[in-house]
Amino acid sequence: MVLAFKEGTITAPIAGVAPFDISYTDVGFQPKALIFFATKQTAPGAANPESMCLGWATAPNEAFNCATHSDDGVATSNTRRMSRNDAAIQLITDGSGGVDLRGDLSSFDDDGFTITWTTRATANAYIIHYVALGGTELTNAKSGSVTLGTGDGNQSFASVGFRPDLLLLMCIGRTSVNQDTSQSLLSIGAAAGPSQRFSVSTVAEDGRATSDTWGRQTASQILYLQTISGSEDGVADLVSFDDDGFTINVEVGDEFNAAYELFYLALKGGQYDVGVFAKSTDAAPVDQVVTGIPFTPVGLMLFSEGDTNLDAFITELELDIGGGNVADMGAIWVGDQDAQATTNTASRTSADKILTNGNIADATEQTATEVKTLDDDGFTLTHTINSANADQIFYIAFGDGPVSGDNLARYGQSIFNSADEENRPRYGQRIARGTEE
Repeated sequence: MVLAFKEGTITAPIAGVAPFDISYTDVGFQPKALIFFATKQTAPGAANPESMCLGWATAPNEAFNCATHSDDGVATSNTRRMSRNDAAIQLITDGSGGVDLRGDLSSFDDDGFTITWTTRATANAYIIHYVALGGTELTNAKSGSVTLGTGDGNQSFASVGFRPDLLLLMCIGRTSVNQDTSQSLLSIGAAAGPSQRFSVSTVAEDGRATSDTWGRQTASQILYLQTISGSEDGVADLVSFDDDGFTINVEVGDEFNAAYELFYLALKGGQYDVGVFAKSTDAAPVDQVVTGIPFTPVGLMLFSEGDTNLDAFITELELDIGGGNVADMGAIWVGDQDAQATTNTASRTSADKILTNGNIADATEQTATEVKTLDDDGFTLTHTINSANADQIFYIAFGDGPVSGDNLARYGQSIFNSADEENRPRYGQRIARGTEE
């Protein structure tokens, strides 16, 4: 059974009167789910300002997107966040709001997909990365929106239609969808089980004479929500994958007083592993081997805030997102420097790396990473440029389906028989082993 994985790039249209359709091919199969990530850049490298989006789609009318923006070079910070339940791709015009680009999934095609471009405000061929998932092994894919309750305790969300094997979440800390509002705030999370999860969270406060930015990353929750001032707003952790959805446990902070809208992407079929490793600090070029994954991946996604800390507030906004395998890779980075009288914000994009991390001061590339091999129990990366910082990097590994069993076994019932004790530790907390060669 095959889980098909393809990382690729498309470019935003530079002509056409919206709405109009464009079909994109060369995926190699008909997708069942798409994940998009992009900055407002028309060429690889660095550019100002910080502006990015993350979105996904599993069918026409099942597309969701979150976007953030922070103006560069202004005396008073001007930041924005936006969410949509009718677009997989969306980029914000500037810190005062507005839509520069918006696209929704029209169809999954035999060799790709078709996007309906509903807004094209500028003639900029922005580079948009995607991860396409399909194949016979991926039996179900569903994206949707749920509303968090405002109290502590377990919250179950049904109507997914199946028991997920992988769950991705994102939230901009607002109480309704289709929001275009001040303050840059984004929380992202993923889980393959209650002990395999992570979350990254970024904040850039609006209207400040001195920029005020924050980040936080954790391997202990599926979603970490910050306040605009950089304190804990609430946390959520996965309790279980259920027959028709999932259950999370929510602990609210002192300022959590709203029923936030939460976007999800749920997948069933295939194998998934979620974990974290500390980046090598050796001089480039250097290979880094990550082991402890109980299958050979067919593709990866990486997330990081470019920092060595877990479960601590970071006084800068940085976010890395990348995807790929040996054949194809793509990555973005955004940064918003803290404590600046004139805002210093930037973005990076790469079409041949799975990780590109910029220096927060000037956006020069301080880490550039490629997938060297996908191995029997993990993967090998090559850092062609490498900082001296042991940044924490989260991964999602995608794999073909096992001979038998269910991914739910990873957090309760082993897919191995009871005599196969040596494999049991692989299904505990996913703190992967990263070594340099």
